[in-house]
Amino acid sequence: TIDVIFDKNSLYNQQRCTINLTIKNRIADIKINTLNTKTTQTLPIVVIVQEDGQSVNGGFVTFKLNGKTLKDTQGNVIYAEVVDSKAILSYKLPTTLGSGNYTLCAQFRNSDFESTEAETSLEITKSIINNETLDCMVVKYGSDLTINSDIFDMAGSKIKATTKVTVKLDDKTFITTAIVNGKLRLKVNTTNMKVGNHTIIVKLGENSLYSSARIEIPIIVEN
Repeated sequence: TIDVIFDKNSLYNQQRCTINLTIKNRIADIKINTLNTKTTQTLPIVVIVQEDGQSVNGGFVTFKLNGKTLKDTQGNVIYAEVVDSKAILSYKLPTTLGSGNYTLCAQFRNSDFESTEAETSLEITKSIINNETLDCMVVKYGSDLTINSDIFDMAGSKIKATTKVTVKLDDKTFITTAIVNGKLRLKVNTTNMKVGNHTIIVKLGENSLYSSARIEIPIIVEN
């Protein structure tokens, strides 16, 4: 409310004029730029914030995937500040987020603007584990063969979480186990193996994070 007072003079009496003003918050336009990605990888997000095509500074953007607010590893809500009309976030996808189609929502907040949201579709596909043949291993008959190997996906990252595996010796299944956080650890007793060449095949089962894969390990048992 604005009061305007006109002082009394020789011609006019004092007068008061009251003006009621309604001040509204400004309206921003926001747009999300991102790329489809694979599980456990980094999701790049750039949110463009403008007002009538002009740059906006200040305020912040929060994010949701399928309605769930993105938080850091400490459970804190993730904020991206708006600088020169851009809010930038590189979000490392957690192992709890499997493959699928998602809706990414960004919400812009600034005390001078109305709260504004934008949405876009996002596809997260399963990471691919390298099919590979490990170096040949030589072991003496009757001793234990120990296999310690790290398993990587095609992006060069060690695979995460728990992946069920089936281990075959010369095409016969002899153990079902799991790889935890990319570490393949096996111990094989050779007393039931003949002297000569053998092959251990580790089959990694498909899950919400990774496609299936096959690791082959040539073995030579010597006297």
